[in-house]
Amino acid sequence: MLAAAAPLRAAAPEPTLRFEHLSVQQGLAQESVLSIVQDRDGFMWFGTQSGLSRYDGNRFVHYRSEVGNPRSLSSNWVRVLHLDRHGRMWLGTDGGLNRYDPATRSFTLYAPHEPTRRGTGNRQIKAMIGDGQDGLWIGTADGLQHFDLETGKFTVWHHVSNDERTLRDDGILALALDADKRLWIGTSAGLDSLAPDRRTVEHHPSTLDQRSRPVHALLVDAGQRLWIGRFGGLEQRDLRGPEAGKLRRFGPADGIGESWITTLYQDPDATVWVGTHDDGLLRWRAGGERFDAFRNVVTDRHSLVDNYVSALYRDRVGTFWAGTWYGGVSRVDLGSGGFARLNARPGVENSLADNKVRALLEDGQRLWVGSATALHHFDPRTGKAEVFRYRKDDPDSLIDVPAAAIVRDGAGLLWIGSRSGITSFDRATRRFQRQVLPGDADANNVRSMLLDRAGAIWITTRGGMHRLDPVTRAVTSYRHDPSKFTSLSDDIARPMLEDRHGRFWVGTFAGLDLLDRASGRFRHFRHDPYDPNSISHDEVHHLMEDSRGDIWIGTAVGLNRMVTGRDGALSFTRYTTQDGLVDDSVAAIVEDQDGRIWASTSSGISSFDPASGRWRSYTAADGITEGAFFDASVLRTADGTLYFGGFNGITAFDPRAIRDNRIAPRPVITGLQIYNRPVEQAFPGLLPGPIENASAVTLPADAAVLTLEFAALHFAAPERNKFAYRLDGFDKGWVNAGADQRFATYTNLDPGTYVFRVRAANKDDVWSEDVAALALTIEPPPWGTPWARIGMILAVCSAIYVGLRVRLSSLRRHKERLEHQVSARTEQVEQQNRMLEQQTQELREQERRGRHQSNELARAYRALQENEEVLRQAKERAEDATRQKSEFLANMS
Repeated sequence: MLAAAAPLRAAAPEPTLRFEHLSVQQGLAQESVLSIVQDRDGFMWFGTQSGLSRYDGNRFVHYRSEVGNPRSLSSNWVRVLHLDRHGRMWLGTDGGLNRYDPATRSFTLYAPHEPTRRGTGNRQIKAMIGDGQDGLWIGTADGLQHFDLETGKFTVWHHVSNDERTLRDDGILALALDADKRLWIGTSAGLDSLAPDRRTVEHHPSTLDQRSRPVHALLVDAGQRLWIGRFGGLEQRDLRGPEAGKLRRFGPADGIGESWITTLYQDPDATVWVGTHDDGLLRWRAGGERFDAFRNVVTDRHSLVDNYVSALYRDRVGTFWAGTWYGGVSRVDLGSGGFARLNARPGVENSLADNKVRALLEDGQRLWVGSATALHHFDPRTGKAEVFRYRKDDPDSLIDVPAAAIVRDGAGLLWIGSRSGITSFDRATRRFQRQVLPGDADANNVRSMLLDRAGAIWITTRGGMHRLDPVTRAVTSYRHDPSKFTSLSDDIARPMLEDRHGRFWVGTFAGLDLLDRASGRFRHFRHDPYDPNSISHDEVHHLMEDSRGDIWIGTAVGLNRMVTGRDGALSFTRYTTQDGLVDDSVAAIVEDQDGRIWASTSSGISSFDPASGRWRSYTAADGITEGAFFDASVLRTADGTLYFGGFNGITAFDPRAIRDNRIAPRPVITGLQIYNRPVEQAFPGLLPGPIENASAVTLPADAAVLTLEFAALHFAAPERNKFAYRLDGFDKGWVNAGADQRFATYTNLDPGTYVFRVRAANKDDVWSEDVAALALTIEPPPWGTPWARIGMILAVCSAIYVGLRVRLSSLRRHKERLEHQVSARTEQVEQQNRMLEQQTQELREQERRGRHQSNELARAYRALQENEEVLRQAKERAEDATRQKSEFLANMS
């Protein structure tokens, strides 16, 4: 609901810093983060009490002191990290000065030679800065040191008793260098300085009360003011100008107490950040009047992780890091956002009573806020509120809660809707007056309220809609009548809108209705699954008319824009997640000063520019409150600030101040695995140095399964970075990948040369122009190399030659054997021929003899046949004689 203009206007609240955290659970070496730096390649480094950690946005790599390894860290207590002007990283540890060699991933120890000093205090480094040239200033537990980077020589300064020209104490805790090359030295006994000639030490009063207190932190800001952090407070000293030497002590009026100041840091925006021992993180903006405080809030997991802040740093993409003593490191993106989260603060007097914000109304520089348990008169700049609660036995209080709807009538009375009716509030008398609406309990369960142009108050409930005359308090009710098509579509009525043409709209759970106030009849607009120009869903959550006269409808499934055709016919254009909406369940809608449409949903807020058709969505990761938003809980104040009420507080912002992080990430290849083993293990010595510094690598022929790992060195929201990669010679195009897939695997690549390339985008889809590339040459198998092929050809030719020689020799031997065999066979055949002739002659002779014998036998046979014939005839004659004799004798008898 939009408030009428008022003399004083609420300004947009200060954007809230939304911290994310890294601890041992995410892979940090240890929770006590003592130092932070970003190297020239873009990796983040954290010095802890248990070694050094390198972070690429996804994975940590740890470096620790190793027994028997002189190239490891000299101590696991890494108190200071510093990059010199050549990009080399120096580490101040409890075991001396170390330089990191990225080519070998090893460390070199440098230590002063002081045979007269006892103990190891001169190696316990507490502070370290550059000298502006090729040297380092080093503060230790036993004096001040200067290290020449070219010669490797140390120069030392110590406290000498009763000598005011020397350091007042050997315990050096902090160092800072001003534009005149004067070195400011924080010691355990106060503040000293060393002249540019490095000969004169000057002692300076510690505080305005002249007491000597340890100086734990020093900073010379861009305006040449020295910030002095002590055990007991913070001071500022002008180093130039007419007030040079003047001290200013900050106190409670400036938003800071007598805290132990542990660290100081100025970022590129000239903002000074102050880390304290137990009071969290403080921010002083250029031209500011007081410190902003950021502390750990137990109920807010996106607050600072711990109140003991030990290290501060801002990286090149705008991410601010705060290392703590007990909780690891917190980070926040200062390069984007602009959202403020306004929440209840348990235990804090005069804060919001709860976070379930149902209704909002502007009231000058303050807001009326209705929540689940109270009504608030709220100052969004301070977070303080006057709270009005429901008291059951007190008639001079709210009639009930929640304070679900708020409207101000023409007489200035405030009207509040609850689940049991409405309450009016007279600010002048500070008295409440309750009123019960006609009907049952549902008819008194208020959902929304609207003041029309005639001054009447319209109220929607779970039991219909009412019109209230605020003067006479007369009520007219509208309810659903199943027997009348022109009655209200449903008794569960929600948002209302009186448009510029005087039409009165009401959203229900059964569609959108248009009321003819003269007749009391309703015209219905409902979802038709077969009509794409119908409203997207019948459950209507909010209605809003923009400056162009377009009516926007938020429903349970999509955002709708009502379109009036030339013939006056009404239709609807739908917008869903497929078009760019963050979530289809739209809760509240508002137009900003530039004509963009903003819609809160169940999981975020989306903006839509009707002129360009461009969508942009924001979630809790961008700084808005987490969870869903309440229907119709939205406000645009006169200065253009937008407020959305949700389940977890209020999201407030100036739409023109919302910005994306425009710095592209630097992609880097962080790992190469062969058969799921790091290449350093699979093939030791194959890489001459770290993979991220390699431009090419040659792999053996049996490296058939390759996995390349990569990262985007952009830490605003590493979990939302995006990638596109390709393997030239294999992939046909770019392959898109999310932050959860920071690797690419290839199998069965043929021998040859390929180039793997990867690009990256940050959370706001800003893509890098730089491409990380690695040339991969896969060697052919032993039999596949050119020399092997030549050798094979020569071997084949030799084999053929030898084979031919052997074959010819064999053929000659075979020929000789054949000739011998032929000769022997010929002799044998001739002998056999002679034997055959002889045998033939013998056979011929035998044949002749046989024929002779045959003739003889034939003649004998013929003679026998002749004899046989004679005998047969003789036999026949004898038989005739016998027969005749028998016949004779018979006749005789």
